[in-house]
Amino acid sequence: MTEKAPSKAEILLAVQAQSETLDSLSKRILKVEQRNEKQEARNNNIIIAVIVAAFLIIVTVASEVIISDKIDQTRADNLLERVHEVEIKQGETIIKQTEIEKDLNLIKERNPYLK
Repeated sequence: MTEKAPSKAEILLAVQAQSETLDSLSKRILKVEQRNEKQEARNNNIIIAVIVAAFLIIVTVASEVIISDKIDQTRADNLLERVHEVEIKQGETIIKQTEIEKDLNLIKERNPYLK
């Protein structure tokens, strides 16, 4: 059982069908490649956006920390200044108290009935 050889017309039809199929596949492959390139470009843009966002977040947090640290330092300096003023006033009060005690002792010495 041998098959009969295809005619020239059948071969021509098969070649044309194969050519059309190849053209269709080539077009599809080109479309897929174009879509792939667009998606890669989008992905690159997304990656860049994420990197920029992360950088901005880091810069913002660092700025907040620096500003917060300066504010805290200013508050600490103000507090230390107030403590120093209180210590000075306390020292002045102790000096005045000592002077008053001396004056009182002098008065007691001069007036024996106060003893």
